[in-house]
Amino acid sequence: MGGAGRGRLRRWVAAAAAVSSALVGIGATPAHADDGDVTAVALAPPAPGSEPEAAVGLATAPPAPTDPFGYLDAAHPAGEGIRVAGWVIDPDTSSPAQIVVQVDTNWYGPFAADRTRGDVERVHPGWGSRHGYDLVVPAAPGPRSVCVHALNVGPGANVVQGCASFTVDDPIGWIDSMLRTPDGIRVAGWALDEDARGPSDIVVQVADRWLGPFRAELPRGDVAGLFPWAGDRHGFDLTVPLPAEGNQPVCVHALGVGPGAASTLVGCRYVVVSHAPFGYLDTAGVNSSDMRIAGWAADPDTSAPTEIVVQIGDAWYGPYRADAERPDVAAAFPGIGANHGFDLRFPMPARNERVCVYAQNLGEGSAPLLMDCRRMVAVPAGSGEGRRIVYDNLGQRLWLIGSDGYTARSYAISGRYLDPAPGTQHRVYGKFRYAEAGHDDITMQYFVAFNPSGLGYGFHTIPVWGDGSPLQSESELGQFRSAGCVRQALVDAVYMWNWSQIGDLVVVV
Repeated sequence: MGGAGRGRLRRWVAAAAAVSSALVGIGATPAHADDGDVTAVALAPPAPGSEPEAAVGLATAPPAPTDPFGYLDAAHPAGEGIRVAGWVIDPDTSSPAQIVVQVDTNWYGPFAADRTRGDVERVHPGWGSRHGYDLVVPAAPGPRSVCVHALNVGPGANVVQGCASFTVDDPIGWIDSMLRTPDGIRVAGWALDEDARGPSDIVVQVADRWLGPFRAELPRGDVAGLFPWAGDRHGFDLTVPLPAEGNQPVCVHALGVGPGAASTLVGCRYVVVSHAPFGYLDTAGVNSSDMRIAGWAADPDTSAPTEIVVQIGDAWYGPYRADAERPDVAAAFPGIGANHGFDLRFPMPARNERVCVYAQNLGEGSAPLLMDCRRMVAVPAGSGEGRRIVYDNLGQRLWLIGSDGYTARSYAISGRYLDPAPGTQHRVYGKFRYAEAGHDDITMQYFVAFNPSGLGYGFHTIPVWGDGSPLQSESELGQFRSAGCVRQALVDAVYMWNWSQIGDLVVVV
């Protein structure tokens, strides 16, 4: 592996492994190698009315053994005052603790935190369930700052649970979603003014255009749960015309009624407006007799199926209708529907060919979209059947072949001449997020081990020295550069890491 190719594998220090696990979502135990897809996850803000149990988990053990601890779930205007809600526990007693609420320089309370909170008891057993509070304190119109203080019992000190700032009597709201559809930009959320006690209005700013007012009057039980004094008819879900092409700002303003500001900016988001088709080439693979081209394509101006054309070498084929059911596409791009998939077969050409797939434009715009081009390289004869990794040692190339017999990916690599020996077969026996050569501070990533003889061979990224410089460039892949392991470009190494499974057959030809 790396410089020596026969060094030992081992985990990096625990801190590096922990950081890696947190970043890529891969958990590791000392008993076995990491396994699973490398995934990035985006967290959205909680919807109004969501159960506060998730917040309970954010409050761990108290800073000091005797100080009260808890969580401020909510703080916002409510009718003629400010609502605060949450929970608090004093570790010195299972009885309800007390809080005081500070609004600017005014103090209110103490109030007993004695509401039943089963979610708190499940996360912090031993103190009982009566530790919640949900109350409204007076507040005059205008800018206000509110803080909740948990009062200590016995040893310890009082603790500030949380603070918030806002303007009482101003309208409020939230944007739940904003997305491009064939008909325009769909905007959904809620808005209310505490002086109205019923539906209020919003306006939508699209680039430099002002649209509305629109009535926010759709039923929203979740909003009523947060603001019971205001009722439930505060939702909006509407579509506004598209602005010009480009990355355009779309803003929602809640209009005020009575005292307070005439309007409040609920929020802004940027929407990319384009009339060009889009899609993805999921599969461009070969087997022993033919080629498979599969993926999806859509046009943002319509929910109707679009068409694709395929170029194989100098020959053109199509158009083909991309109308197969793809629920995953419909879920990712609401508004365009699900009928946008394609799955085509072509005879295998006599020689290796470059294959390109184009999506045709519908509606505005004119140019087709080049979705992707792949070099279709025939699988070496005599490499077996079914799911497997084929390693052409003399050609310095890999094929990842799925259970359907088609290649999922094929690319150039750098290994060692006639090592492992052609004609041999191995199995993937481990996957290591980080590995090292055991000398010269050489390290590598995404190590898929396939040689159980103790030599430590595997597929991995191009190794780097201790200073981070690579042992070779990606442009040099396809040449014999390794001492036994198989070096890959980063993008290919990550793909193999996610695609490979323990027990996969490795065939050396």
